[in-house]
Amino acid sequence: MAEPFGRTNIGGATIEPRDTVVAGHFGTWVIRYTAGVFGVDDSGHIRITERQVGDWEEPQFDRPTDSGYTTARTNSGATLELAWFNTLNTRPFRKTLVITVANGGLKPGDWIEVTFGDTGTGGPGRRAQTFREPQSEFHVLVDPFGANRFFPVADQPWVPVVGDDAVTFEVRSPASAVIGRAHRLSVRALDKWGNTDENYSSGVSLSANLAVDGLPESATFEPSDRGVIEIDGIVPTAAGDLVFTATGAAPAVTCASNPVRCTGSAEEFGLFWGDFHGQSRESVGTISARDYILYARNDAAVDFVGHQANDFQVTNDFWAELQGLMQEFHDPGRFVTFLGYEWSGISQTGGDRNVHFLGDTGEIRRSSHALLDDLSDADTDVCPVSELHEAFAGREDVLMVPHVGGRHANLDWHDPVLEPVIEIHSSHGTFEWLGREAVERGYRVGFICGSDVHTGRPGACRPSVKMGEDSLGVRGGLAGVFAKDLSREAIFAALRARRCYGTTGARIRVWVECDGQPMGADLKAGRELRLSGGIRGTAPIQSVELLRSWEVIDSVRPRHGGPAARRLRITWTGAAGRGRRRSTTWTGSLRVEGAHITAHEPVGFDHLGEGLRETSNREITWMSRTEGDFDGLEIELDRPEDAALQFDSPIAAFRLALADIPAEGSRRDAGGETREVRIEWVDPAGDDTALDFEFTVPAAEATPGAYFLRVLQKDCEMAWTSPYYLDA
Repeated sequence: MAEPFGRTNIGGATIEPRDTVVAGHFGTWVIRYTAGVFGVDDSGHIRITERQVGDWEEPQFDRPTDSGYTTARTNSGATLELAWFNTLNTRPFRKTLVITVANGGLKPGDWIEVTFGDTGTGGPGRRAQTFREPQSEFHVLVDPFGANRFFPVADQPWVPVVGDDAVTFEVRSPASAVIGRAHRLSVRALDKWGNTDENYSSGVSLSANLAVDGLPESATFEPSDRGVIEIDGIVPTAAGDLVFTATGAAPAVTCASNPVRCTGSAEEFGLFWGDFHGQSRESVGTISARDYILYARNDAAVDFVGHQANDFQVTNDFWAELQGLMQEFHDPGRFVTFLGYEWSGISQTGGDRNVHFLGDTGEIRRSSHALLDDLSDADTDVCPVSELHEAFAGREDVLMVPHVGGRHANLDWHDPVLEPVIEIHSSHGTFEWLGREAVERGYRVGFICGSDVHTGRPGACRPSVKMGEDSLGVRGGLAGVFAKDLSREAIFAALRARRCYGTTGARIRVWVECDGQPMGADLKAGRELRLSGGIRGTAPIQSVELLRSWEVIDSVRPRHGGPAARRLRITWTGAAGRGRRRSTTWTGSLRVEGAHITAHEPVGFDHLGEGLRETSNREITWMSRTEGDFDGLEIELDRPEDAALQFDSPIAAFRLALADIPAEGSRRDAGGETREVRIEWVDPAGDDTALDFEFTVPAAEATPGAYFLRVLQKDCEMAWTSPYYLDA
C-alpha cells in the first residue's frame, strides 16, 4: 500500500539486547516503539511481526512462570492489550503480536516496551528460533489513527542467530568414485538443531573402510573454516563400498559418511545428489539467495541445487540478480546450479509447479503478481497451469516438477514432455498419494524428492519446531540422479529418462536394473521380469518392497522377527488430508500389560520438539506430529508371549494381545490420508545397512503397470525409485 507520508513520521523501533543469539537458547528481548509525529490514537494498534517460517517460541500472556511469557508497558498512561495471531499479517511476516492502545493514546515521543521472555516472575525467558539466520527480523507496523491501516517504521529491529555448540558431525562425499582418481571429503560440525557450528575449533580423526591414499589421519577446524572442512586429493585404491568415518573428542562421537561406490573405471552413469527445491529471504525464506547457494555447496556438500521462489513474490530486480548468481556459482564437474522459480497458482488452477531452466537465463511467467507492486509485466502472467504448459511447449531447455507445498499440484493438468518427474517428499511432508494418483491416471513420471527449504539449509534441511499450518515439520528430501557427468545437460537428460529417485533426506544409495535397463525405462510385457540391484543405506534396512502401481507384490524384510522375537516395533504415519492443515498430532502413550519393557529406542522423530517424554518398564509417552512421514519406537520385552499392548493417541486407540500379531505384522487404519499404526516383531540380528536383492515377476504375472522399489530404514528414512513402465 502506498505510504501517504514518510516512515519517520510513524515512529521508530529498537531491540535490546542486539547481541548474537544462539539457536534454541532462552533469553529476554525488549522491543521499544517510540511514537512519531502523529502519535497513536486511542484504539490504535502496533503490530510486531515475525516470519511465518520462523520458530521463535510463541508468546503467552497468562502464565508468568512459564517460558514465552510476554508483557508490555508504556509511559503514556494508556492501557495495553496483547494478542497473538499465527496468520494475521501479510506474508512472509504473518506471525503477529498485536498491541492495542486503549483508554488513552500516545503523544509524539511516548513509548511502548514489549518484553519477550519476561523473567521478572520466575520464568526462564523465551526460546529463540532453532535455526541460523544472520538477520532475524521483527517488523513493526503502526496504525496511528485507529483506522486499521498499518505503516512500517523506518528501521526494523533484528538480531543475528547462530548455531549452538556441536554435538555431532556430518560426513559427506560424492557418491561415485574411481580407483586412481582424486576424490574429496567434507566434514561438518553440527549442533543439536542441525545447524553448522560456525565457531567449532577442535579436531577429528579420519579413516576409511577401503584403502585410500591422501586421507590424513586427522584434521583440525580452523576459525576460517566456519564449521566445515573439505579435504581434496583423496585417491581410492580399491573397489567396493567406500565409507569414511570422522571421530571427534569434543563431541566424542564417530560418524560415517554416505556410501560411495568405488569402481575400477567410470560407470556409464554416476550418482549425483542434489536439492532442486528451496526458497531464500527474497520470497518466503530466511537467508539471502547468495548465502542459500553457498550453504548448498559448502555446508550441505550437494552436487547440484535449484532455487524456487514463489512467483508472485519475485521482483524483476531479484530475477535478474538470481540469474547472475546461478551463473556465478555454476561449476560443471564440481557444483551445478539450476535457475528456476515456483509457479504458485492455487490448486484449483493447477497448484505448485517448479520450473527449471537449462541455461543461465530464463523468462519468468508468473501465476499472478499478488504481492508485487510493479505491474508493468502483468500481461505475461499465465493461469491456469495449462497456459504455463502452452507458454513453454516444445522447449527442451525447460522442465517442470509438480509437487505439494502450501498448494498441492492438481494433476487434472499434466504435460508429459515438460513434466517427466514429480516430487513426493519435501519438508512439507511425504506425499505418496501424489505419485499414486499420477500412476492411476496413466502418467509416466519418475519420482524425486526435495527440501522446499525455507529456513536456509538447502540440501541438508532439518525441520524447525512445528508451529501452525506452515510448520515445515519434517526433514527435507534429496534427489538422486544417475547421469553421465555432473553437468546441467546430463542431469536434465537423466530427469527426462526418469533415471532418478528420491529420499527423505538420507543419502541412501539404490541402484536397480531390469532386462539391462536402468530405473525409469519402458519395458515390454510378455516375459519374466527380473529386477536386481543393491541398496547401501545409512541405517539398518527395515524393508525393501517391490510395488506394481502402488500395490506391494513382493518384499524383503531383513529385520523381520520370528516366533522367538522379543523386540517390538510400533510406528505411526499419515496426514490429516492433502491441504495445508495436513499435520496430525499423535501425542500419546503405550502401556504394556503382562510383561516389562527392558529397553526402548525412539525412531523417526524429526525434531527435538518431538520424541519420547516419560518412560518406565510399563509405559512410554511421546510427543509426535506427522505429515505423511513415520514416527515411532522399538521396545524390548521380557515376556512377550504373555503381553498385551494398549496404544492411546488422539488419532487411534486400541488394545492388542501380542500373541495375536501375525507374521507379517499388524496394521490399524486411522483415517485421514493413509494414517495408520504398524506393529511388528523385529530381530536386531538382521541389522545391516547393505542389501543385494533380486525380485522375479513371472511372465504370467507381469501385467502392465509401474514397477518400482520403496525402501524403509530402521530410522524411518525412505527412498523411492522411479518406476519401470511395462507396456501391454
